[in-house]
Amino acid sequence: MREENYIILEHPVRAAGMQIRAVERVYVCGHENDLDIMMNLAGRFQKTYEADVWISKGREQELGAGEPEAILSRMTLVVFPVTRSLLKAPERIRNMILPAAIEAKVPILPVLAEPGLGNAFTGVFGPMHLMDAGREDFDLQLASYLQQRADLFIDINDEPVSIPDSFGFRIFISYRKKDGVLLRTLINTIRSWSEQLNTAIWYDDELVPGENYHIQISDELHRADMVLLVVTEHLLEEGNYVMVHEYPDAVDAGQFVLPVMMSDTDLNALEEKYPGLSDVIPFEEKDLLRDLLRMIHDRMSPAVEDLDADTLYRLARGYGAGIGTERNDAAAFGAMEMAARKGNIWALISTGKTILSFDKDEENRKEAVARLEDAAEGLYRMTEDPSTPEQQALSILPATAKIMELLFPEYHRKEQYQRAWKLAGTARMINDYGQRVGFQSTSMNDGVVSLYHANILTCDGDTELADRYFESAEKPLIAMKESVGNALSRFKLAELYSNWAGNSLQMIKYGQIADMNQLLVIRERLEKSMDLTADLMKVVSLAELANLPFALAKNYRQLILYFSVFAPDHPGLTDMSEIEQTFLMQCGIYQEAQEFLPKEQDDFPADLRYDGSLTKLKEILDRRTVWFEVLGHPADVAEIVSFDGMIPEGVFGDTEDNATASSYKCMACGKRLYRFVFPEGNDPVIPMGPERNFGFSPARIFVCPCGRLYAAPKGRKLSDGSVSSATLVLDRESQLGRMLFDLWWTYLNSISDLYARRSE
Repeated sequence: MREENYIILEHPVRAAGMQIRAVERVYVCGHENDLDIMMNLAGRFQKTYEADVWISKGREQELGAGEPEAILSRMTLVVFPVTRSLLKAPERIRNMILPAAIEAKVPILPVLAEPGLGNAFTGVFGPMHLMDAGREDFDLQLASYLQQRADLFIDINDEPVSIPDSFGFRIFISYRKKDGVLLRTLINTIRSWSEQLNTAIWYDDELVPGENYHIQISDELHRADMVLLVVTEHLLEEGNYVMVHEYPDAVDAGQFVLPVMMSDTDLNALEEKYPGLSDVIPFEEKDLLRDLLRMIHDRMSPAVEDLDADTLYRLARGYGAGIGTERNDAAAFGAMEMAARKGNIWALISTGKTILSFDKDEENRKEAVARLEDAAEGLYRMTEDPSTPEQQALSILPATAKIMELLFPEYHRKEQYQRAWKLAGTARMINDYGQRVGFQSTSMNDGVVSLYHANILTCDGDTELADRYFESAEKPLIAMKESVGNALSRFKLAELYSNWAGNSLQMIKYGQIADMNQLLVIRERLEKSMDLTADLMKVVSLAELANLPFALAKNYRQLILYFSVFAPDHPGLTDMSEIEQTFLMQCGIYQEAQEFLPKEQDDFPADLRYDGSLTKLKEILDRRTVWFEVLGHPADVAEIVSFDGMIPEGVFGDTEDNATASSYKCMACGKRLYRFVFPEGNDPVIPMGPERNFGFSPARIFVCPCGRLYAAPKGRKLSDGSVSSATLVLDRESQLGRMLFDLWWTYLNSISDLYARRSE
């Protein structure tokens, strides 16, 4: 290949030394006078998709026989801007490039770069559908086209899906452009019938740029299972496209054509101009129309209630993106809800996220939490299954991070620390899996990978390690933002600074950061994220930013309260309220913020104070301690807690307060456990289960200096293998973690007796 004949624009991610999924190439060609236009098109492509762009200098005629086909066979897409210069001298593109692209089976995308040239283009190149660069929504159209057609970039989101094949029944609608409003009325009516959920509807608004629209319409008509004809007086106009092309083509193909009269029409004239047309059904007779469509549907396709969860999820994706059928948000929601109820992991995440983001009803939120927990368990099962497809495997870690991001605020609000601990354990195992499979083969750079790891570690309570991951993510994410500059790169950097600041606030709360000057660093990170987010609001919707603006607002308000309580005269407090108000206004969430933003600081650090009452102390300890049954064969458990040979001296000697050194060891660190024995009638209740709705009262509790607690039911020994263990929710190495351990010791020492003897 003679690369001197091209301007090669390497994708900025690759140019920055970061790895992307695959080598994708877009071939841009046009008139040699239109180089600036071609460069502009190339830039618009690379802002969204990871592809190298080859811009032709117009020297294809210098290539040898077969060389154009060889070059184009390495390309993903051929693009050419339609300009006046090109239409005056179209020979190179029309006679050389396009035939070679067709031979190499490479999609062709003509882009109208100058207005008013549509008819002239058709006269020179034939009936190819154009994409208009002058339209306000051109970038959205381009993104949709590339996602559906060119497959330049596979988003790390969920499984790769064959969406069009999921529709079991296909309807082609033939209509006049003048009747677009009536067309939408007919489609909306069909979409209101639940049995048609897996029915794809195609009409010529779905034309793909770059294809011969005669051929494309004919292909879709032949692919359909039936044709609906929108009958109005406009069908009677001589020479219209339906009369000349679509109806004769349907008759020749043996298609069943069902005419639906949407407005008063001369039926005699209709029969004359459309010979052989079946009886017309008035649109007002909706029950008859529904019964007919149901009868045909049921012959061609499985019933909706029999569809499996994966098919329903693909249908939801199809409706949401307009792939395989028309875009329909209501149908997408319905299919996604059905998929979630049947257990599709990605649908569980999607619907759970939607409910927690927008629904304040407590019962609905409880259902959303259950769905997300089920999804987390499903993701973990995927890590254990060697047959999990690679694309799904690469999606597991970011999906887990999203689940934790959604659930942990809900757990914290309800003080459901046991459930938080259980989810954190699942996520930690998934996190280990993510590190094993690696992300080097994906299109995400190291910064995104580190960000996902950090998010999970924050939720898991390992804030110090999370802080290191956030720090390692900063430079590569800044490089990605500066080199690529698209909305996704800016969003990821904003997410980094927001979550990093949230992690630091948690470290202050847990006593891991004692320097109040760190509040200035946190402020700087939050305001960087706020600036990026406000800038993103100019080009994307609030919904697309998910929870980011709300999380930022909460963290910033918490920071203001920390300053107010602990350093009210600190210069870092200057202008913060004004900055907060400006941000809320920019994001359009000022009114909502008044409801969810904290009004006063009430948890810095986590409040472990009590009024001297042991009952109050026990309530505080139970909220922040997770008891669980140690699973495993009793003999194996007994072996783990028992010393083999000589028993070492305890850390505190033979006795410490009311505790005596026991003959058991900690399952985690191997140190000798200390035993508190309770006088009869003074046994504490140990709450178990995610909701703490059951438990038991042991006669003794064993404590390890590392912070873990152990107990067995009355009548059983630890060496019998029936062991329950507790882990403090807080980091035991932090100041607050040590305080919590000391309070447990205080509580157990208060209710135990060094000389108590229990036979149970």
